[in-house]
Amino acid sequence: MVAVTFAQLPAVADDPAEPGLAVPSFDAVYAETASFVWTNARRLGVPPSQLDDVLQDVFVVVHRRLADYEPRASIKTWVCAILINVVRDRRRAFSRKGRHELAESAEPADDRASPEEQASSAQALRLVQQVLERMPQDRVELIVLAMLERMSLRELAEVTGVNENTLRSRLSKARCQFDEIYMQMSEGSMP
Repeated sequence: MVAVTFAQLPAVADDPAEPGLAVPSFDAVYAETASFVWTNARRLGVPPSQLDDVLQDVFVVVHRRLADYEPRASIKTWVCAILINVVRDRRRAFSRKGRHELAESAEPADDRASPEEQASSAQALRLVQQVLERMPQDRVELIVLAMLERMSLRELAEVTGVNENTLRSRLSKARCQFDEIYMQMSEGSMP
């Protein structure tokens, strides 16, 4: 029997940041993440009229900071953190100016569905959007990233800079608040 010490075992690949890893090109980052940014900007409540501006703002920041990217997190997670900051900044700017624009449906209708199914789906999407509009933005971000993008707690922690246990608690509260508002709205007890 051969005794093996921890020092002799291969390193665990938990930390993908290795010296010498190349920073991806801007074109590669854009190609990989543009549709992700557009979709999640909509999910985070960015109105359709502002999507192009948000997409541009995100990729201006990506271009400016790409040389500083450290591959500890995936490029998608890194870009997601930039997206969240851009959306937060735009929301603050609009609230300072006293403007508010309601977001429209985040998903296109399925052309193969019957008109009744399309109407029902559109109504459900409007209800979900209205629920999200009544929630604090930090909880909306968690709902969108965890439930719609299916990010793990580890990825959420990288995006938000918050401890995984704290995120678990915040996500639970966000889900409860979503369910509560959704039930109130679907029962008609909330305008």
